[in-house]
Amino acid sequence: MAKPMKASCKIFVLLLMAMSAACATLLFDIQQPEITVSSFRALPSQGTALNFEIMLHIKNPNPVTLKLNGISYSASIEGHRIISGTADALGSVEANGEGEYPILAQANLVSGAALLVDLVRNPKELVNYEFAATIDIGGLLPDLRIRKKGQLSMSGN
Repeated sequence: MAKPMKASCKIFVLLLMAMSAACATLLFDIQQPEITVSSFRALPSQGTALNFEIMLHIKNPNPVTLKLNGISYSASIEGHRIISGTADALGSVEANGEGEYPILAQANLVSGAALLVDLVRNPKELVNYEFAATIDIGGLLPDLRIRKKGQLSMSGN
C-alpha cells in the first residue's frame, strides 16, 4: 500500500504546477513588438571613416517592459555589405509604450571600398539599403529579428 504524501510535498507539487501554468501563460500571451527603421543616415565623416546612425523605432504592445539587452546587426548599401557589429544594452521599452533607439555604426573601409568606387562612378542622391538585426530581450522571450529595406539620402538630410 502506498504511503500518504506529506503535506509539505503536496504543497510543493501544487506550487510547481502553478508556476508551470503561469510561465506557459506568459510565453503564449506575449505579442511580437513592432520594429521599424525610422532613419538610416550618413553622419559627417571623421577622416576616412564612413559613419552612420541607424534609428530603430520599437513599439511594445505588451503589459510588461522589454529590456533590450543587446543587438547584433548588419547593413548593406547598394548590395555591398559594409556594416556589421554588436551593441550592448539599448535601454528598455516600457509596457504598452514605444521609443527611438539609435545605433551608431562605422563602415569597414576595406569592405566599403567597392561601394565608394560605385558611388564616385555613378553618383546618386538616394541609395538602397538593407538592414538586418537580432535583438536580445532576455528572459524566456525569443530574440526579436528584423530585416528592413529602404533608401538612404547621400546628402545627409
